[in-house]
Amino acid sequence: SNLLGDTMLEEDAKKNNADMTIQVVWSSRGSYCCRPKGKIHTPKRSIAKEGELVRQVQAALGSQYNITTVIFGSLSTADSVKIASRSQVMVGVHGAGLVWSGFLRSSQEQHGGIVEMFGGDRSPVNRHYHNIASLADIHYRSLSLRGSAKSLVWDQSKVDEIVSRIRSIHFDQEPGESE
Repeated sequence: SNLLGDTMLEEDAKKNNADMTIQVVWSSRGSYCCRPKGKIHTPKRSIAKEGELVRQVQAALGSQYNITTVIFGSLSTADSVKIASRSQVMVGVHGAGLVWSGFLRSSQEQHGGIVEMFGGDRSPVNRHYHNIASLADIHYRSLSLRGSAKSLVWDQSKVDEIVSRIRSIHFDQEPGESE
């Protein structure tokens, strides 16, 4: 996993297309600079020990998947679009970073997917990113984490649930009405 997606931005898009590895972008709600200028911004609903969670999810998914961790709030619009458009799956806690899921790699034959995690002060009744997925013709999956608006927590069962949600996205199938 690569923080901020720096490596992914430098990769040649042709390599990603020729490579059968499924590209997963993990939208982190970690701290970043500078809003306003010079101030560190720490979003609500960040995941405690997020790096370890991503490592465990990557290990469970295996080499068929490559997870790149990105803090979209620290990137330009152009870089955010590049990263999303080179990925088939986006995973993240409900928040503004998931808006980039509308740019996931998709075509008439292949449909990307989003896995949205709820928790803290956001519940699954919030359908913003489900609606974006529907409009972008991508698959939608969700799950809930425990914790407060300040910090969300996870355990092995959540690793398994995240992995299951990612693997349940069948890129060659049309997103269903029931998603």
